[in-house]
Amino acid sequence: VLEYPSWTSESHMQSSISELNRFILSFFPDVKPQVYVPVSNILCKDAREWLPAVIPDLRVIASVYLPDAEVPAYVQEFEEASDGIIEFPRITSGYMPDDYMKWAAVNELGLHYVFSHFVHPDDVLDGYRNQGSSWTHMRKVLNDYLLWIYSAAPGIRNLTASQGAMAVQRYARVIPNYECDAKECRLSLEGFYD
Repeated sequence: VLEYPSWTSESHMQSSISELNRFILSFFPDVKPQVYVPVSNILCKDAREWLPAVIPDLRVIASVYLPDAEVPAYVQEFEEASDGIIEFPRITSGYMPDDYMKWAAVNELGLHYVFSHFVHPDDVLDGYRNQGSSWTHMRKVLNDYLLWIYSAAPGIRNLTASQGAMAVQRYARVIPNYECDAKECRLSLEGFYD
């Protein structure tokens, strides 16, 4: 779909991800790669199944919450998958948030009180994604956007993707129970901790 060169086999895909994991560990031996962001947000069902075996410390997959109609993205909800991997989608991305991203961010704040933003490391160098803007301009636009978010959600916590995923896991494991009669409703929570 995106005219990328493709792997010739599943074993080549697995080898490339395994090599990426090894490469990261060679630079950061004390940091275990826990979050995987699918390339261009594309992750097929088969790769999703074998990915945890190839990245032994994988705890989180961070793709997208709102799909682009033109790309077959791996679309996620905030949840813990049956294999224990936390699905932690990104709501907005980039240094140059537009009105649609602001709309998406406000809606997600209202739904889950989550702001999940991703910046591609090469946005600064990519003429398409940086829209021909300088680093100074991009930094100002992103800074203004973040200040706007913090004014809308002053209680929001700053967390890494791994930390945010652990909050999602806590949320996903809560089981609400309620009993109501003519006079009252009693609410209790199971699985609530921290």
